[in-house]
Amino acid sequence: MLSALAAPVSAPARRPRHGLLLAPAHLVTDDPVTVYRLVVVVGSLAAAGAFPLMLRRLAVGARAALAPAFAAGAAPSLLLFSGLALADAVLPTLLLGWLLAVHELARRGSVRAGLAAGALAGYAVSVHLRGTVVLAVTLAVVAGLLAGRRLPRRAGIAALGAAGVLSAAGQALNTALAAGLYPRGHRDLSGLAFDRFLSLDGQAWALAGAAGQLWYLIVGTWGLAGIGMAAAGAISVRQGPFALRVAAGTLLATTLGIAYASSAALPDEHRAGNYAYGRYLACLAVVWLLAGLVVLVRGRRAAVLGCAAASAGLAAACLPRFRAAAVAAVTAAIHLAFAAHLAPAAPPGGDGLPAPVAGGTVAVDERVAWRIRVTLAHKVWWTALERYDGTRQGPPVVCTAIVPPEAGPPPPGWTVTGNGRFWTAWTAASCR
Repeated sequence: MLSALAAPVSAPARRPRHGLLLAPAHLVTDDPVTVYRLVVVVGSLAAAGAFPLMLRRLAVGARAALAPAFAAGAAPSLLLFSGLALADAVLPTLLLGWLLAVHELARRGSVRAGLAAGALAGYAVSVHLRGTVVLAVTLAVVAGLLAGRRLPRRAGIAALGAAGVLSAAGQALNTALAAGLYPRGHRDLSGLAFDRFLSLDGQAWALAGAAGQLWYLIVGTWGLAGIGMAAAGAISVRQGPFALRVAAGTLLATTLGIAYASSAALPDEHRAGNYAYGRYLACLAVVWLLAGLVVLVRGRRAAVLGCAAASAGLAAACLPRFRAAAVAAVTAAIHLAFAAHLAPAAPPGGDGLPAPVAGGTVAVDERVAWRIRVTLAHKVWWTALERYDGTRQGPPVVCTAIVPPEAGPPPPGWTVTGNGRFWTAWTAASCR
């Protein structure tokens, strides 16, 4: 979130790998609002890059490809995250480019394709933990191609070397960043994941959560992802172009791996997301939506009907005379209507966060919710946040103290200057 390049925060939190995406913006300005907007612009440009990638690889002719590529590029999973300062804005384009590089590596066996596939996998693991699955699948695919003598050794070494260098560099930078942000350590969920991997109850949790994520992926793409997955499963086990079979199997393995691993690592948050969570597979939603569109546009009637039945999705898109423009028009209309619904409105009353005295020191009571504290750390860019235990002592010598609402009236020399649902702001008389 916005705290990724904030002043140091000492509370344990989930490690923000996407902080590397925010770092360059801080070379331009120290203003947190400007940093946020710059990151959103970069994320939006990256998300828009999915369109030319899809346009180039749709094997339906240059003009006919325009409509399906536009329909897929307008998907909510792409539009929603492109307006936020999250790694989710760049992951769809990143993984689409990676998948195309893997396909090219299996088709041509070129060193260039190996470098691209390895580098993109290494970068993916640097910007989000989901990239760990991408890296693991990349290593497995390259190893399998080398073992089966389907890949020149030089191309395989290039892929493995690029993946190793990029992932190691990203790990080093993330470690240095986390040490500065979280002196007390970050929240590591790997222990929870391994506990679930090794127990029957944990496996039941992980598999059920993975199934929920797959269901969400299919429903969130109007059934098209289900059509694409059914087709990819059939392609990967039948005779056909070798590179296409490798790409289909790679995409399926990555999707299932992310769904399973992320579900195993997520704590019980007592919400619907425990059972059906859409964010972690959203990075692959555009690829699957595009695959479903291609099946509807190019597939034979029997194949289309079979894939639609397997996905239990939009069976009415299965009319045999549908052309590319018609299929894309229906999908694009739904996406544009959804985009209009997503259009942000001006938030009433600001951002809902405390507004400390600009340039002054700030202390936060330990009892204040960590979400407020972590987000505030980015807003207060000019100084590190101090921490204190309000149950044992009063606020230290600072200009602004953020306390929980139940803290009561402020001590002498302080006045209440702001209230929120989870916080109250006190300002020292000497700073007003």
